[in-house]
Amino acid sequence: MPRMFKKLVLTLGAAVAMVAHAAEIEWMTDLEEAGKKAAQENKLLLVEFTGSDWCRYCILQKKNVLDKPAFAEWANKHCVAVEIDIPHDASRVGGEAKKEANKQICEDYAISSFPSLMLMTPERVLIGGYNGAQTTPQAAIAALEKHFPLAKELQTAMQQSGAERAVALNAIYSRLPEDIRKGNFRLMELIALDDPENLTGIQDTYRPIKQMRDLHAQLARTSGTEERLAILDAAYQKAAEQNKATIMRMKEIELNTAAHKLMRNPSSVEDIYKARDYFLLSAECSGTPGQKAKVEQYFAEPEKLYKEILKKRKK
Repeated sequence: MPRMFKKLVLTLGAAVAMVAHAAEIEWMTDLEEAGKKAAQENKLLLVEFTGSDWCRYCILQKKNVLDKPAFAEWANKHCVAVEIDIPHDASRVGGEAKKEANKQICEDYAISSFPSLMLMTPERVLIGGYNGAQTTPQAAIAALEKHFPLAKELQTAMQQSGAERAVALNAIYSRLPEDIRKGNFRLMELIALDDPENLTGIQDTYRPIKQMRDLHAQLARTSGTEERLAILDAAYQKAAEQNKATIMRMKEIELNTAAHKLMRNPSSVEDIYKARDYFLLSAECSGTPGQKAKVEQYFAEPEKLYKEILKKRKK
């Protein structure tokens, strides 16, 4: 092969490789870090909620839309991309801890179906997007770009500060579609932080939701029954009125779960006594005196009950 022709082939090959690389999306997996990058680059967040190894339509959309150069070029121009994956095989995201964290993000944004492709501001405020799979890059781009005016409006509001920003953001929040408002705790939080005096009235909604979110996060870090019960009792004492029934129900479930676990495999008669106490407390939570009487009757002879369980276990 002549040297000049060979050089031309190599040059063309390098150019093709550069174009191919430029047309790929660099997917991040940490939403907060992606938000920082988006802020630095003055871009939006493009967030894909997916089940990469089991969701048929997620796989099809990746093939037909997300991996296409036309969509990648658009995404790279306007967005920092983030993949929030809930695969069956947790090793795809680095382990169970990351998979659970991604599940929590889905709950935070009220994502109930896959795939969902959403736009967010760098502050991780949900703007909009779509659920389900588009079949072409052009259709996906059109479905996302219609939310650009709201993104610009939010950007303008965010440039203000204090009460003025709270009022501006609240005006946007109040007219969002129900499905977007439902998944926009982050926007509600930004308004509340700027409005400690509750001029917008947002605190009446924000505080009860924040209480429950903090409670769930605290329980997620705790496994011991007694510690979890103490957390629930403390939360109940401080709870907004509309949260008290929910917390009491959570305590009832916690007590029943712990009691049944002890009864399945008691290591001593003390476990029978403890299970009885849990069931009695659960009956108090539910406010059913009849249930309390049934528990007392069933556990009338703890030692005998323990022997019966051991006997069944040996069979």
